[in-house]
Amino acid sequence: MREIMDRSEPSDPPDSPTRGPTTNPRDALLQSVSNNTPQDFMNFMTKHAGKINLKEIMSSLSKNQNEALWTSLENMCITEILGLDAMSEDEKVQGKTDVEKLLYPISLLALETLDCLDNCNSEHFLNTAVLLHGILQSLERAALQNNLVNLLERWWLKDLPGKEELYPETIIYLLNKVLTPKTTKVDSKRLWKLREGLPLIDLNNESSNHLKRLLLKCITHEPLVKHTEGAKFLGGLFHLNLQFVESLHKAVKSIIQTCSEQTLLKYGEMYFHAWQFCNEIFQDKIEKHCIQDLMYYAIRVHRPYDKRFRMILRHFHESKMRRGVDAMLVQLYQPILWRYLKVESCTVRANAASILFEVFPLQDPTTTKEEADGLMQLQFDNINNLLFDEAPLIRAKAVTGVCTILTLYWKLIPVAVISSLLKKVVNDLANDISSVDVRVAVFQGLKLVLSNPLSQPTIKKLFPVFKQHLFDNSEKVRFAFIGLLLAVQQCPIIKVFQQVSMDDLLLRLKEDGQQVSWAISKLIFSSYIDHDIPDNEKASRLVHLIESSPVACRKFFQNIHNWMSLEQSVKYVKFLQRTVRASAIQETAEDSEDSDDDSILVTANDTHIIAAFLEAAVLLWKSIEPTLRKKKEQCESLQRISSKFVGNIFGRFSANKRIFEALLMMCEYIPKSFLPDLSKRIMKKVENLPKAKLDPDYRSSVLRAVVSWGQVGDVLEMIYVWLYREMTPNDLQQSRTSKGRRVKQKKQDSHNSEAMTALEVLDYLIVTKTSRDLILATQREGITEIVNFLSGIKQHIEKALKSGGQQSESTGMILSDKLMCEAFSMYCRLQNFLYMYETGKDKQATIDAMIQTILWAEREVLPVLTMSEEKRVVDIATATGGSSTDITEPAKKKSRGSRRQKKARSTSWPTVIKSTNIASLAETTVETILTIVSDMALIGLADRDLANQIKEFCDLLMTRSQGFAIRMLPKIGQLSEQMADFLFVPREGYKTLDEVKRSCDYVSTSISRVVMFLARVLQHDKTTSEKILNALRPHLNCLMKSYYDETLEKETADNDAMSNIMTSVITEMKFLIQQEGEIEVINRVQDLPAFSAFILKILIKQKYHGLFMFELLSCIKSNAINSLHGMCGLLHLIHAIKSEKTGAVIKDIVKSIKLPLNELESGLDEDEDTPERYLYKDAVQVLIICERDLDK
Repeated sequence: MREIMDRSEPSDPPDSPTRGPTTNPRDALLQSVSNNTPQDFMNFMTKHAGKINLKEIMSSLSKNQNEALWTSLENMCITEILGLDAMSEDEKVQGKTDVEKLLYPISLLALETLDCLDNCNSEHFLNTAVLLHGILQSLERAALQNNLVNLLERWWLKDLPGKEELYPETIIYLLNKVLTPKTTKVDSKRLWKLREGLPLIDLNNESSNHLKRLLLKCITHEPLVKHTEGAKFLGGLFHLNLQFVESLHKAVKSIIQTCSEQTLLKYGEMYFHAWQFCNEIFQDKIEKHCIQDLMYYAIRVHRPYDKRFRMILRHFHESKMRRGVDAMLVQLYQPILWRYLKVESCTVRANAASILFEVFPLQDPTTTKEEADGLMQLQFDNINNLLFDEAPLIRAKAVTGVCTILTLYWKLIPVAVISSLLKKVVNDLANDISSVDVRVAVFQGLKLVLSNPLSQPTIKKLFPVFKQHLFDNSEKVRFAFIGLLLAVQQCPIIKVFQQVSMDDLLLRLKEDGQQVSWAISKLIFSSYIDHDIPDNEKASRLVHLIESSPVACRKFFQNIHNWMSLEQSVKYVKFLQRTVRASAIQETAEDSEDSDDDSILVTANDTHIIAAFLEAAVLLWKSIEPTLRKKKEQCESLQRISSKFVGNIFGRFSANKRIFEALLMMCEYIPKSFLPDLSKRIMKKVENLPKAKLDPDYRSSVLRAVVSWGQVGDVLEMIYVWLYREMTPNDLQQSRTSKGRRVKQKKQDSHNSEAMTALEVLDYLIVTKTSRDLILATQREGITEIVNFLSGIKQHIEKALKSGGQQSESTGMILSDKLMCEAFSMYCRLQNFLYMYETGKDKQATIDAMIQTILWAEREVLPVLTMSEEKRVVDIATATGGSSTDITEPAKKKSRGSRRQKKARSTSWPTVIKSTNIASLAETTVETILTIVSDMALIGLADRDLANQIKEFCDLLMTRSQGFAIRMLPKIGQLSEQMADFLFVPREGYKTLDEVKRSCDYVSTSISRVVMFLARVLQHDKTTSEKILNALRPHLNCLMKSYYDETLEKETADNDAMSNIMTSVITEMKFLIQQEGEIEVINRVQDLPAFSAFILKILIKQKYHGLFMFELLSCIKSNAINSLHGMCGLLHLIHAIKSEKTGAVIKDIVKSIKLPLNELESGLDEDEDTPERYLYKDAVQVLIICERDLDK
């Protein structure tokens, strides 16, 4: 605090010849102020800074000297401070700095003077302090402010005369300081020490408004509230002024919804402190306007805010043992609690119930015994009513509350009452079929009751009543019941397995999910795992578990590591291995120091037991592996023992599939260097995978082991060889691959077993995380070689399509359609796989490769689908004797697309497709492209060129092959959705308005394309599968939502998409009228024709049907609907959609339709019997119905 003058000036030796007569520092100080010249005083203080002890000087001053000193200092302060008023604004800045330079050393002298009690009574010293107090808030130098506040604060604490004059600015300074974010506990303590001065300030006076505002800010300042002294200080504010109490309480309520729970608890302490330490007048005010108001809110507010008000009241509820609290709670709750327990609102009753159980028992020590008994009976009556409330939430709260009451007050509650409550809970509420939460609350509550030892005999008698809930339909109830059993396990007088059988527990362990399985495993853990018994007894217990339920055994070993130390887990793994090895060689392991001499019960013929032992060892090892890896010595020891174990028994049991898979899983945790011979044998099995007909699980086990040993590179080389031998003609095959591996030529079979196996293994490697990460880290070259080889699959597909499905056997290569499809799909996936984590050039190369693939498909694949479609139409026309005219309407293409279309048609193709498999091959190829591009957009591996290219591709597909395109419509919808999400994602360059508009135009076109194609198909083909529409609906839903959310937000929406939707709907309605003539009035949207009903349901769900109606209104006003059939269809549409919330636009449409309808009527023949006249009458009738319904 003191920065200068804290030590005396060193003196020279007495005999120094160079030193002149010395001046006493005290006399020098008095001399510097004698002329009332600030500069002399400041020169003295600067010259002797750090050289003299101010405390010694001030204590050595006589009373007259001290009076003279402070008279001069007072005059200096007055002169300098008043001199500021005569300065101009520019001069005041420097003048204020000079004044603060003078006041700083004065503040140091004042602090030292304050320690000398004999000199504190100086009138001039007090005047100087009052003067400094008056300018405290205007000072800018923080060190000076802090010195002055310390002076004034110590003056108050020393109870010196005039302290009242020094209080106001001091408390304001401290209040401002605690309102800063960095306030500390020390600041709260300083406020607490000055609390007694607050009553001296008249809060009714307008001059105290600033102080009141600061106090209201303080009571909502969480850092201050969280400190104990801060909460007490704030509690004292409630004693200052009766009107101010209401302002304080209102301020607290304003932040209850947002402050932390810790702050809420502190507010409870604050209110309690305010209520406890005040007179009767303020106490009554706090009770009626604060505490009871909090009670009202705790009962009446909606969840979850009720809990926040109860947290404030909790301090009162927990302090009922203190004098007067019980009586106060009874008095305040009496007029509200019992009334709100019977109101209609379920939420209010639930809140009141929470209060009742939290405050129970309510009792007033000042009342008579009869009144106290009546109040207690009233509480129990209400509790009984709550147990059978119609709302499940309240019943659940009541069960929890009753169990809490029984736990706390078991000894005080009459036995008859306890018995009655427990019977209602166990017999009735435990079987409440209408609410899972109630049944859960029963078993959670009984678990709580068991914590009271006095309740255990009673609970034991009730157990047979509810033990069947182990098989409750709800997993939450079963978990709660197992939790109760875990609590029972700790009770010495209740035996768990006398209440529920082990077989039932194992059955639930087998069938239940992870949560219940974990709880049951913990329950039965001690029954099957005991580290202090011999090995044969351990094995006997485990055999019993395996034979009871193998599935339960596996789940059990997935969880037991939670209740075993790492050392115990490692020992148990070794025991399992020891038992299996002993069964294999019919003797115990001689090299294990932990082995026992007892005989092992498992024999070599018990292969299912041995397999279960191995699986248990693997599951336990897998659970502890992350922790074990950190313990290098223990980990290496287990790996070495396990490597010997696997080497000894692998040959003996390798013929058994289950044992073999378990051993391979164990090998995943053993380094390859520990298993040199076995790793070679496993690699040999990998080489023979194409020959062996293995199930996927068996193959996965082999591959997992190889991957764990880091041999992914060898597997990739095998994959390349397998693909090379079957997908390269014999006359072109080399004897070695590019990496030097020898390739043995073989005659290929029509099943392509090697190539198919290669693709299946490759799929496993890129799907499994471990192998995928390893490939990306170390084997990019190998996987790139495979990608480059698979790129030739497009040529094979192209040849197959051109040859009409006939492949020449002269080359020794026959590729099945399935292989070509799988290879093409893998090629596209590997492109994404290699570059999905890259940026820049590599990422663009992947996109460009996919664009080239799409162009290839347009050129070579789509023409096959076109001819297949034409042949299908010709066949239909021949069978029906009709024309072969295609019902599809060619869409308008851009010049770029038209040139590609002409180029594609110029390709030479066979006039007849010789195999129906060719069309299937082409369809699968197209489907693969749609799927891959959709995935690329999903992961952000796309750009605008790819988006435009795939859009043109889909346009060609829907133009050339309607039958296949309608089946692919869900895929096209999904692709459009993913591409829209990609285009709308904010990224670099997206912020320009032009870029946003281009993206919106693209998505708008995509919506129009899908909608118009669907409308065209449904108009001519009513048999379109509902399954296809259901699959398309979510994608079209999301596509439209993305588009309108983006365009409406950025105000870039155009009307093209909605205009096309509206046109398609009107066209379908017009076609319906043309086909059917007069129809019954359509009352619901779902009764409209297929397309209209489909699209309008989507618009209504997304609440975009208002945009549709505005587009419809615009169409009517522009006289675009100029036929009677169209107008009649429009009126039926309006009648069907009017029941939806369309606002005033529906009325505008009905009004606008009258004029064009009248114009159409003027052009009709006067003959009343013409079809047009009947149609007009039908339209008028529908219009009248619409007007009548809208008027209602």
